[in-house]
Amino acid sequence: MEIRAISPRASVTGQLHPDDLGEIARLGFVAIFNDRPDNEEPGQPASNQLAEAAASLGLDYFHIPIVPGKMTDADARALGEALTKIDRPVLGFCRTGKRAEDLWRRACELGLVHNQ
Repeated sequence: MEIRAISPRASVTGQLHPDDLGEIARLGFVAIFNDRPDNEEPGQPASNQLAEAAASLGLDYFHIPIVPGKMTDADARALGEALTKIDRPVLGFCRTGKRAEDLWRRACELGLVHNQ
């Protein structure tokens, strides 16, 4: 798992699995944002499996499924709204981390998230 910081309090990574979440918690993340629709590819864990694993570790979990190339301002608003409910640091993920980063950037551009 390669985690890349995109702001002082937000990072992104590729696909996570339930057994990765213990390490995510140990690294100090308080929330996970899953930007993949369920069943995007074979072998991908379902969102509810990840949500259960996150809850068992005290991590907040948000599912903002984005079809590649079809991100909307509503998706960015969902991220901004979720961030008002939690403290950071947060970790967003998708297949490669690109959608998660693009979602963060779009929310910043719309003034919904401050890049700090």
